[in-house]
Amino acid sequence: MALRDNFKDISVTGNNGAAVNLGASLDGILNAARDRLQGLLKNNFEHSHRLERYMDTLSGMLTHNPLTPGESFVLLCAAYLHDIGYWHEGAENGQGHQLRSASMLRAQWRELGFAEFHPMGNAPSPIVEAIARVCHAHAPEGEVRLNSLEPMQVHDLGALNIKKLAALMRIADEADDPYIRIYGYNPTRSHINRVAIENHKVIWHWDQSNEGFRQRIKQLHAEKKDILHEARAYLMEHCGAQVDFIVQPDPDARRAFNVPEVVEGFIGRGEYIDKLMDNLHDLRCNNRRGLLGMSMPLGAWARASLPSDLPMTSRASSQTGCTGCPFERARGGRLPQACLVTPQA
Repeated sequence: MALRDNFKDISVTGNNGAAVNLGASLDGILNAARDRLQGLLKNNFEHSHRLERYMDTLSGMLTHNPLTPGESFVLLCAAYLHDIGYWHEGAENGQGHQLRSASMLRAQWRELGFAEFHPMGNAPSPIVEAIARVCHAHAPEGEVRLNSLEPMQVHDLGALNIKKLAALMRIADEADDPYIRIYGYNPTRSHINRVAIENHKVIWHWDQSNEGFRQRIKQLHAEKKDILHEARAYLMEHCGAQVDFIVQPDPDARRAFNVPEVVEGFIGRGEYIDKLMDNLHDLRCNNRRGLLGMSMPLGAWARASLPSDLPMTSRASSQTGCTGCPFERARGGRLPQACLVTPQA
């Protein structure tokens, strides 16, 4: 069951005794999260949205002590709010962002969509406090020990197992690691082109396009298993969920295209170039780092993505007017041959 479906009909007591429907309140919370995450290169709203999908699957692995409606709501809110602390003093800063996210939620809960939830004096609602604790708990084990997290009793929602929610958050967040390392944050992750959670496994599909990365990927896999040791052990012992973390070859992947030495540019209307690049970036198999797993030649795909009446001209790279393309930036003002779109006769 999707997390949203588990609480969509649940209401809690809000301000002045009015009922607050958890499902109906979610839109305002997600809109606030979207605003706070806007502009982040990684750990952005798309990252949080993927975490929701991962958690939908992970929660179904709990053979006992499944998520209650209240736990599902707290976990889903934490998925979208756990990285709002990445913005710090006007810059993107991951150092200490977990605690900043929790602190921002405790201080700005009204602006973050929880104004209707009944506060406790000057403090936010216990529901907000539970979300803040899960946000902070996705920090490394050295900062927040999983076994130190105590359950909370929340009026209208009952007991909330913060330890269980933190374990699920950590696994989902680490599973998405390849997708948030874009445009040179770490080239190793550019060769993990697909994440899947199925059959009690978190699977990083490796494209094998560069054999030189084999050892580094094994090392990265070992690091992740070590990071998630406590979370995986807790879910196995207390919830019957054996979550393995593996790397395996991707049978559907194609080799990455090779950029030729002679590269030509692409001239066209700026808005259509932007549309083309946005579409390329959104392809999940590409992980926003490279063009992998294409089912047809990229040039043909690009032509099919743009209006048929768009006038285009091919010129040498020194004459190109496309300044927004990450491929061009990466190659000092040149575009790969695969980006060349020629006019139709």
